[in-house]
Amino acid sequence: VVYHIAEERTLRQLYVHNGIRCEQCGQCPILGVRWHCNNCPDYDLCSACESQPLHPRTHVFTKIRIPISFLGQNYQVQDVSYPGESMTHWPALRSSLKRQLAVDSGFEDLQIQVFYDQFTCKVNSNYPEDPMQIGFAADRRAFNKLMISPTWTRPVEPNLLYDRMFNFYDTDSNGLIGFREYVLGIAYLRRPDKQSSLGRVFLGYDLDGDGYVSRRDFIRMLSAKYAIQKRLVEDSIRTAESDMVTYTANIVQSSQPISAAFAQEDVPPGQTR
Repeated sequence: VVYHIAEERTLRQLYVHNGIRCEQCGQCPILGVRWHCNNCPDYDLCSACESQPLHPRTHVFTKIRIPISFLGQNYQVQDVSYPGESMTHWPALRSSLKRQLAVDSGFEDLQIQVFYDQFTCKVNSNYPEDPMQIGFAADRRAFNKLMISPTWTRPVEPNLLYDRMFNFYDTDSNGLIGFREYVLGIAYLRRPDKQSSLGRVFLGYDLDGDGYVSRRDFIRMLSAKYAIQKRLVEDSIRTAESDMVTYTANIVQSSQPISAAFAQEDVPPGQTR
């Protein structure tokens, strides 16, 4: 086993990323796996530095094993997917808070830590009144960013389903989702006994709070869901059309016959392209 580990490490070091420098330790060229930040114009790390908390946790890295030619680099910067603040270091979650949340939610301490790591990438608002004394929370703007596809080009209309989902977590109705609310909301959704969740589901559909789910309540919720589903389908169709146009353009500009732009399954039975 030790031999194979050493062999694998030696093999990784044979991959040389010429012209690429690690922004932290200065290794140039980077040997082995190169980690390229998708959210910075030109930022790379070696594997040793990537494993350390040296860069904003909200940034996403691409793992590059096979070297790319220096002139063929893609320096297009992507928008950050997480709405949280671009902080490298967050204060550690106190052990007493972990134990308290573990008792209230039923999760293990390690699960609470994982949720905290996720939570810190999503929060964007100060919360000085936080009962957990973390001091940060997610507001509606952060919540919307997590729920809305970045490929949507038109502004998103207000949606009742988003409102009810936000209110599901925001149990104190202060417009912020704190860490305790975040963890307890996840715990509620993961309950093994689905029957125990029906009460919360009922409250979500009871829009006017009269203790009944009327036909009007039901139609409003289904209409909100339909609006989101319609947007997702439109986005999928637009992406498929764009891919088809690009594929066809590549065929036309190449030496292949025009018929190559049509898949074999598109040809009627008994006929050829």
